[in-house]
Amino acid sequence: MDFTSTGLIAQIKRRALIPTSQNLFSNSDFIDMLNEELQNRIVTYIMSVREDYLLKYNDILQDGSTKEFTIPYNAIGNKLNSVSLYDNRDPNSFNISHVPRLALSQINEMAGYYLEGNKIKVTPQAFNSGYLRVYYYRRPSDIVPLTSVGLISSIVANTSITCASLPNTITTGTEIDIVSNDSPFQTIKSVTAGTVAGSVINLSNTSDIETGFYVCLRDQSPYAQIVQDVIPLLIQAVVVRIMEYMGDNNGLQASLLTYAQMESDNRNLISPRVDGQPKKIVSSKRLQRHLVW
Repeated sequence: MDFTSTGLIAQIKRRALIPTSQNLFSNSDFIDMLNEELQNRIVTYIMSVREDYLLKYNDILQDGSTKEFTIPYNAIGNKLNSVSLYDNRDPNSFNISHVPRLALSQINEMAGYYLEGNKIKVTPQAFNSGYLRVYYYRRPSDIVPLTSVGLISSIVANTSITCASLPNTITTGTEIDIVSNDSPFQTIKSVTAGTVAGSVINLSNTSDIETGFYVCLRDQSPYAQIVQDVIPLLIQAVVVRIMEYMGDNNGLQASLLTYAQMESDNRNLISPRVDGQPKKIVSSKRLQRHLVW
């Protein structure tokens, strides 16, 4: 099955019984509706099952002086899941200490962090080693047409990637994402394009990149970046929107009932994410040895 934006549009037309040749909705309209429903309805649904499908992390090097860090710009709701301190100085040990979130009344009493606007602020002192590992829920990239991305056809290890063709928006120095063609269609790398010549992009690090992946502008993707099993729900959400736009009340009611049933069925499919192994909470390690006093 084709899960690119082209395939998603074809599925919408089939489900909504929209002729291939029609003047009511353009492909751009369909993509706009896909993005609206993805961000406003489907992301909310996925978050509600609380199974960490969109969970990512950023590692921030600690220098012993910096106490303020910005929440990742693509964090859903500008919120975090958790913050930990990861010490990788010893390659033979796996040393992660949980960093507690503090109430304002606690910031002078114990080590941890608090939020102020879009900032993470550690207190009472900066950490003198390791990485601050910030877990957050990443907002899926915007869905774009295949004409806006490049399909990777060959790779020269740690030198360059070649695409079947490249849009003229991707040039030397462009911020790009490499997007996987496997569910859940994740962004594998976010990098700056080296010299672009024709359909060849120079990259000094091609690890984890495979042929069949796509080169996209930053925060764009030819796929809906969700698990494959939720994509039919996204398609149905767009059908509901189309029925509403067309003023088809009977079609709208039928589409809403179908959506509600699909959501209920899908919830049972994707949650719980692990059937035979419940979550366990273990004690966290202390932070004192990472503080500058």
